[in-house]
Amino acid sequence: MNELERKAMSGDVESQFALGKAYVFGEDGFPQDVNKAIPLLEKAGSKYPHALRILIGISMGAFDKNARDAQRLINCFERLISVHNRIDTMVTLGAILCGDAENNQHIQSIPELASAPYHNPSKGYRLIEEGIRLAEEAEEDPLGFMEYNDAYCAYQYGTTFLSKGSKYFQGEARKKALQMKVSCAKKALDALKAGKGTDIIPKENMAPMIAMQENILRAAIVEAEEANK
Repeated sequence: MNELERKAMSGDVESQFALGKAYVFGEDGFPQDVNKAIPLLEKAGSKYPHALRILIGISMGAFDKNARDAQRLINCFERLISVHNRIDTMVTLGAILCGDAENNQHIQSIPELASAPYHNPSKGYRLIEEGIRLAEEAEEDPLGFMEYNDAYCAYQYGTTFLSKGSKYFQGEARKKALQMKVSCAKKALDALKAGKGTDIIPKENMAPMIAMQENILRAAIVEAEEANK
């Protein structure tokens, strides 16, 4: 047992996060083992929101298809909301509860999320609208990649399946939302290029992430320009 393992076993939250992440990605001399990672990341989630994000990935089967778990995924979202007040968590959990399978990769990975007991559209819409409100605040502050990406996601959901009935996304409000979506996408890209996503994104994945974010920005710009014609 090395020093990192000893600290994690003694209850050091930073070490639990580091060791859990090492087991997920097979880093720092540790073999990839999501079953060992899960309890470590669940403990670290009280302090580190990224521990819960990684657990969401595990629950979707991103690292091991046998580790898919709908209830664990929902629990992680709810902890991110109650403990860390995350914008993207509100928006994405809202989309899950609305049963929006077409626009939601989580439901695509775990189809049972679109049915009882997880389907709750009224709660879902409330969460999305709260995420949109917080996105308006995030759009004005100098944050990192994940925060701006969260804000972008709020506008993405809002300007797609919420636009027909939501007071936020009709007429001129829709044009404003699309412009803010562009702004958030650009700021997310700038933050990513400045290295502000490396605490959760492996370094070897940074270049593909930047390329994907560039595509997201281009698509947002086209959508905003079309709305203003």
